[in-house]
Amino acid sequence: MRVEPVSRSPGEPSLRRVVFHVDMDAFFASVEQLFNPRLRGRPVMVCGSTQGRGVVATASYEARPFGVRCGMPVAEARRLCPHGEFVEGDPTKYIHLSLEVLDILRSASPTVEPFSIDEAFLELTGQVRGRPGMLALASRIQRRIRDELRLTASVGIGPNKFVAKMASGVHKPEGLTCFSEADFRRHFGPQPVQELWGVGEATAKAMNALGILTVNQLAAAPREILSATFGVVGPGLKLVARGEDDSPVVPYDQSPDAKSIGHEHTLARDEADPERLHAHLLRLSDQVARRARAQGFAGRVVSVKVRQGDFTTRQGQQRLGSWVSGGLEIYRAAAALFRRLQEAEVNTATEARDVSSLASRRHRGVRLLGVSLSELTRMSPDPQQLLFPVERRSRIMIEAVDALRDRLGEDVLVRAGAMICRD
Repeated sequence: MRVEPVSRSPGEPSLRRVVFHVDMDAFFASVEQLFNPRLRGRPVMVCGSTQGRGVVATASYEARPFGVRCGMPVAEARRLCPHGEFVEGDPTKYIHLSLEVLDILRSASPTVEPFSIDEAFLELTGQVRGRPGMLALASRIQRRIRDELRLTASVGIGPNKFVAKMASGVHKPEGLTCFSEADFRRHFGPQPVQELWGVGEATAKAMNALGILTVNQLAAAPREILSATFGVVGPGLKLVARGEDDSPVVPYDQSPDAKSIGHEHTLARDEADPERLHAHLLRLSDQVARRARAQGFAGRVVSVKVRQGDFTTRQGQQRLGSWVSGGLEIYRAAAALFRRLQEAEVNTATEARDVSSLASRRHRGVRLLGVSLSELTRMSPDPQQLLFPVERRSRIMIEAVDALRDRLGEDVLVRAGAMICRD
């Protein structure tokens, strides 16, 4: 439903800068409802895994009245909405439609910054004047997304990225809200500090301990106290509470290269079987390698993260002798790191002569595994430029596998060693 935007107060100046924030409504769930008519009108929860300890990535608007929210464990969502539809996410569909949305946004402005797969900022300063023009352009963007993609988006308009981002969430779905800095302060000033984008639960608790409960109180808080408590980000928190933000909209083709590429997976149950754990490491390594190649990167540092059943977390990394972008090369380093981390934990307990701790550690299992690749460099796009024939053949084979997966899905070809972890 469309909602009237916040009106400008008489005499209030027009926005000095014009930034749009376009936020797709319940994107993953809406895409699943688009592709599967049976899900339309029903509460839909899209999850990384519909079983075990997965979490809800997106809940449709039909599911939200039951209390289901993004980030909620699947088990809790099932308790709140037992008749709902739980769907395992399909990134291929989401990426395809996300690119379609970006094409629509680029037709409105050459300066588009994708912020995530389902939201983006547009810089429109100098391209549109006055609130009627801003609202008309935002409506056209919404209409194109609705007519061409059969999806809906909410749009926030503001004098900077922060205000536009906050405005886009005021009215959903398919809302349209235009805020000046003064509008922002009137609307959000009396609200709790945790309503601010970027203020999480831990930060909000720390603010509450200082007696800062509302956005207005944060805006008026002494800069020295905020700096002493929150470090270099403290003064920035005060500025955004006032609706001030000077960060630019950076087009995607001018964004800095990624620092690292990684994947994590929470296992369905605590796992102690080495064969299954190594299968998960192989699958994660393959996913990391595929993402690196898709973005044109190779990396030289492999890192592994291991979280035990009691939430003890250990990490290790290894710098390789050359840059790699293949799943097997990443897996070999990850497997060696994993073995070292496991041996180090056992040795620590043994040296401490803590027999009970050693026994419990051997049986508590692994809850989460993560693999990442960093110290990235751009790869040569031409396999013929590789020095040795065996490297060229390997690159050509990998590119053929990538092409098949792009066309037919990730599961069309799976490494044999990873199949044991596919329950």
